[in-house]
Amino acid sequence: MIAEPNQLDRSFGRFLAAHSDASGDLLFKAGCTVSQARRGGHICVPLHEVEPSMDVAGLKEMLLATPLVGGAGEYCPLIIQHDLLYLQRYFKYETVVADYINRAMATRSPLEAFALLDTLFPRRLDEVDDQRRAAESSLCHPFSVISGGPGTGKTTTVAKVLALHLTRNPELRVMLCAPTGKAATRLEESLRWVCAGLAVPQDVREKIVQPVKTIHRLLGFGRAGFRYTVDNLLPADLVLVDEASMVDLPLMASLMAALPPDCRLILLGDAYQLSSVQPGAVLAEICAGGKVDNEPPVIVTLGKSFRFQEESGIRLLADAVKQGDGRAALAILQDERYGDVRLVPQDLSALVPEVCQGYSGPTPEEMLAGFAKVGVLCCHRSGDYGVEDVNAKAMALLGYQPHRYYHGLPLMILANDHNLGVYNGDTCVVVEENGRFYACLQTVTGLRLILVRKLPLHGPAYGITVHKSQGSEYDDVAFLLPPGVSRVLGRELVYTAVTRARKKVTIYGEPGQLVDAVARKVVRVSGLARRLKG
Repeated sequence: MIAEPNQLDRSFGRFLAAHSDASGDLLFKAGCTVSQARRGGHICVPLHEVEPSMDVAGLKEMLLATPLVGGAGEYCPLIIQHDLLYLQRYFKYETVVADYINRAMATRSPLEAFALLDTLFPRRLDEVDDQRRAAESSLCHPFSVISGGPGTGKTTTVAKVLALHLTRNPELRVMLCAPTGKAATRLEESLRWVCAGLAVPQDVREKIVQPVKTIHRLLGFGRAGFRYTVDNLLPADLVLVDEASMVDLPLMASLMAALPPDCRLILLGDAYQLSSVQPGAVLAEICAGGKVDNEPPVIVTLGKSFRFQEESGIRLLADAVKQGDGRAALAILQDERYGDVRLVPQDLSALVPEVCQGYSGPTPEEMLAGFAKVGVLCCHRSGDYGVEDVNAKAMALLGYQPHRYYHGLPLMILANDHNLGVYNGDTCVVVEENGRFYACLQTVTGLRLILVRKLPLHGPAYGITVHKSQGSEYDDVAFLLPPGVSRVLGRELVYTAVTRARKKVTIYGEPGQLVDAVARKVVRVSGLARRLKG
């Protein structure tokens, strides 16, 4: 579960051991283990992993007898809650999130007779309308979650939900945000498209189609930290967070702490997708631990797919992966009835030329269209079938050396630059004009050119990691399984890769490797779900 300890882990353990007269060896192990766990994305660690040879009750008693380990409410470097060991800072983050959600879930307003609700979500007698239930939940509860896979109408639902709230109160201060600049741009574009056909007044439509910020920008992140905190609350009445599965625990805690008591919070995302790069799996934990006995429920899962038919191979494959059934996933990939999914050997000789061709064209618009055609998704940055390998093969095929710019080179931005207005995960193509190279980006208002030398950290984007693909969609997805053993390859990674596709999924790898990956669920240890259940 936990990676090998590094120098930082050992140094923290030695620091704790040096500040206690007794139980030094035990404190060293405790500090080293919990530090390792945090690096692996875990919020805490089960006590039995600190010293497997000891009885948990005795271990807990010995640790709590030292001045460096305490319980909830105490200010110590390490905190024990139940049989879980935390770094003090991460226990505080988890407490902020758990307290906020438990408080919000205990509050319910009666559902008003609202004519627009029936207009936007006509009642259906033949089936449960999950979209309507999500809208009712947002009206009744100060905190709600809308979870759903690709093509289940999350953006359409959210646009209608915002229309409901803005019609009830035209002065409502609504703020929309996402964890990354790329996800923020995509939400803004999607809402603009959905709202064009929404049967609501123009002024309401204009308030829905507003600039979407990253969570960091929403909270006013700067050198001194966040501008909006528990001591300076965000001036908002409703906050909506898209791609909530990508939000780590510290950031979610910072957001919840900065919300006014009467502010509504709506989380939108897919609970089965990859969790954040940083520690925590907040959306998955909320969906696993949140109360489901409310009516309407606080957490609503959109189950009906408007993109894929029941017999779609992509839909069946995604469902099998989601359920952890590797054998069923393999059978679907090998069934000739499903022409939109297949498993092929690890050979990129035909894929690389196809990807390179996708970014060719006489105009920037046609080159940028390559980002929507084929998404080559890798598990790792380095190694065989990693991002660096795919990009090197593509550039070699075109006759270009690494670290050189050329007309038609696809790029991905790897760092934020608020002054330039480009963000981690943004994509662009290089165009040459009058001997100078520019990055050409597609924005909601049209094309934009930036000198490539002004860009923040960036790299070629013929292939990208699955993590970087979150929030994106492609006509075809080529998912490359790495040879050998991979610690990151698990069910969530496969599901996220498969669900980026609109038309076709091709997995490059071995059958046994795929079955093992689907069966392996990457679990991040946390106490959040338990604390939400009370």
